[in-house]
Amino acid sequence: MKRIFYADDDKDEYEVFNIATKILEVTAEVTFAKDGLELLQLLKDNLSSLPDYVFIDLNMPLMNGHECIQEIRKDDKLKNLCVVILTTSRDQRDIDEAFAEGADYYLCKTSSIYKLEQALKKLFSLDCNHRKNREYFVLN
Repeated sequence: MKRIFYADDDKDEYEVFNIATKILEVTAEVTFAKDGLELLQLLKDNLSSLPDYVFIDLNMPLMNGHECIQEIRKDDKLKNLCVVILTTSRDQRDIDEAFAEGADYYLCKTSSIYKLEQALKKLFSLDCNHRKNREYFVLN
């Protein structure tokens, strides 16, 4: 079973994500956080059983995705987590910044559950050993 933490201020996006994982028939336990601060607290509360993947939206209140990645990478207990950006931003500056901050993968949100499902299928077939490899960074 995959353990996934997903941070996004839009609960509807979380529901779409859940549907996509079910279509994929991935056995997953998805825990939702409404912003970066809540995600960091969840991670710190679960140090004995950290998730396999952390999905982070870039545009969130209180602590945005960029700030959240930076905090994760600074923490010795969290720095090796597989961090995936899942955002609407296709801006090259956001992509470059997320890569520089240490995100492992970058996915752009889509209105198509099928396209999200295909991107997740690709992601789950990879591992985080490609970290810092630009060739594998943007998955859609």
